[in-house]
Amino acid sequence: MADCVIVLGGDSPKSVLTQQAIKEAGLCLAADSGALYAIEAGRMPDVVLGDMDSLAPEVLAKCQKSGSEILRYPVAKDWPDGFLALKEAKKRGFESLDVVALFGNRIDFVLANILMLVPLALEGKKIRLLGEGWQAFYCINEFVICGDPGDVVSLLALTPKVGEVCLSGFEYSLEDYDLSMYEPRALSNVLREPQGFIRHSGGCLLVVHYPRVLVETKY
Repeated sequence: MADCVIVLGGDSPKSVLTQQAIKEAGLCLAADSGALYAIEAGRMPDVVLGDMDSLAPEVLAKCQKSGSEILRYPVAKDWPDGFLALKEAKKRGFESLDVVALFGNRIDFVLANILMLVPLALEGKKIRLLGEGWQAFYCINEFVICGDPGDVVSLLALTPKVGEVCLSGFEYSLEDYDLSMYEPRALSNVLREPQGFIRHSGGCLLVVHYPRVLVETKY
């Protein structure tokens, strides 16, 4: 269970794992229409924030009636709702964070949602992204992926260089390889063992896991 979950307004979180993440987190922050996703998952959000341009008035009224804190921002603002949710989460403090419903039909927002979390990961916060059929993690030094042989795992550098990447337990191993942000060298690897071990000497890796059976991987 994460200290905090941020529910965005992208892909609807319908899997058992995404709904579990929403229900069990210590604090639930919903950005705009993410409030409806939280309610559908069985959790009334603790905080609803944003410009409310995509949240039905009756859903907002339900949140208010149930005691959710409402933080309303103008439509003309400097920051997207997801970033405002992250700022609020930082203000309230957390060590572990789940982010759900971050993938929608706007590639600019998708990229912004992924990249805005890198500084926190570099500070040592444990961050997990959850979607339908996949989960992703920010790896700063080392990480262990738990799954089944045959699961697909991709690695992407989120800093200009991730130094001395080592992989074991995968079909395609790496040994002290400097992975560039601009080089998709580590996409679509495959687990060979129930656990895949990832280690590097510096930078930030995004580890994307496509399990055949979606189960929770913990730090």
